[in-house]
Amino acid sequence: MTRSLPRISFSTIFLSILKKTGLHFSLFLIIVACQSSRHSSNDATGNTKDRDQLLEEHFEGEAYQVKWNKSRTHFLAIKNLPKETKIRTPQSLHFVIMEAAKNQIVYENRVLDGKVSWYDDTKIEMSGYQEHMDHPNDKGRFLYDLKQKRIIQYPKEKI
Repeated sequence: MTRSLPRISFSTIFLSILKKTGLHFSLFLIIVACQSSRHSSNDATGNTKDRDQLLEEHFEGEAYQVKWNKSRTHFLAIKNLPKETKIRTPQSLHFVIMEAAKNQIVYENRVLDGKVSWYDDTKIEMSGYQEHMDHPNDKGRFLYDLKQKRIIQYPKEKI
């Protein structure tokens, strides 16, 4: 006849260590609280699953990267470009700005042969050919202002 050992849970072992070392349960709770806040998500709202699902659907399953503004209220989600081929063709950079608290897309655009990044906390900088403009041959640098909800001209002193 085989004899089985009694089952001892992790919490039982941990509590016995606490009793032997003289640590109080309140100190244990403080330590656990600090650990859990340190391992929390980088997302300002903590709802990365909803955000990821929305962006995956929006970008049709393609990979993307996320860049937060300084206050972490909004982020840029930029669809990754396909790998370059030997023949250079213009690439369309598809991106959105999302408001983190609401998981809501507040702006979307595409830029041909361009780049996009945060200019400051409430503006993004776009460079390249703007697909939606009347004159698509005008390559330039533009800003999208979240407060004004429109594209504005890049400041002359920054060029």
